[in-house]
Amino acid sequence: MTNEENLRPFIAAGVRTLGGVVDEPDVRTLDLLVPEALRESLGSEYLRLDTENPPLTVGSPITEAVAQALSKEDCVARAYLNPVYLQGGDLEAKWGRAFRLTPGRAAFLSQSTEETIHAVFHFRASFLTDEREERLYPVAVNLTTRIPYDHIIDEWPRLFFDETPAYDGLPAAPVPELDGLKPAIEAALRSRLARDIDSMRRTQDKFLGRELRRLDGYYGALEAELAGRERRPLTPEQAARLVERRRALGLDRAKKTRDSGEKHRLRVELKAVALLLVHQPWLRVTMRLDSRREALGRDFFWNPALKSFAPAACDSCGGEMSAFSLRDARLLCPSCGA
Repeated sequence: MTNEENLRPFIAAGVRTLGGVVDEPDVRTLDLLVPEALRESLGSEYLRLDTENPPLTVGSPITEAVAQALSKEDCVARAYLNPVYLQGGDLEAKWGRAFRLTPGRAAFLSQSTEETIHAVFHFRASFLTDEREERLYPVAVNLTTRIPYDHIIDEWPRLFFDETPAYDGLPAAPVPELDGLKPAIEAALRSRLARDIDSMRRTQDKFLGRELRRLDGYYGALEAELAGRERRPLTPEQAARLVERRRALGLDRAKKTRDSGEKHRLRVELKAVALLLVHQPWLRVTMRLDSRREALGRDFFWNPALKSFAPAACDSCGGEMSAFSLRDARLLCPSCGA
């Protein structure tokens, strides 16, 4: 999901959260009844927005206005994901395609339907060198498993959200405290930002290498000139001035080299600008896991909206895993199991 694809649902959800009304007559148009919090910055009570001409960017006036208003209001929005079919079918077979226990085998024990909540954070990332570039990144953490849930972000364009739940008779899940989510959020952000950070660092390293070669040529020529003077007969005063000149030249070169490194050093600043709580029903699937020496009952979660199991986490490192081993009543990823 590209940064531009993130912006249309972000703007629509943000305007609704701030008290406005959003109509989406087609895939590229947003009709906005602008809320009070945005009227001064946008200068209108009604706005028709073509999201493709020009394309939305983080620097677009509408994007900046919504992000600023949400961050000031400390807004938390809610949405509901209502799957058409709640049952998962042959969940034992689907589990076997999603996960692998080695050595050992797994058997289906039971399933139950419950409500879960995904916390979808929108972060504004500022990439700072000698310039400033800003991008918007969504990250999701499931509040039942407390681990990142990238799949819901990847599938965002094909999901349909409602303002009310359409699943009756299911107790509402209370929103837990979010204080303990920091490790999961950091892991999700690292995954989302890694490719862009790597690309920007390579670009800055290229610029830095070019600038250091220019400095080497410039100061190399000056040092060669000083070396030529040293080979001539010099008075004590001239020799002293030459030594001082060489020292000043070395200090200046070191300062310029240090300044160039700082100029092209990539720094990343992050700020959470909005939080969307996505409620939905899913299936808690209990599997019996058997190895040669022990057996364990373990819960996994089938998402009927995404038609896939939610990620499982290693009991040692917390990393996402699809293959694992059973050791001392813990599920371990291949690295920790080794």
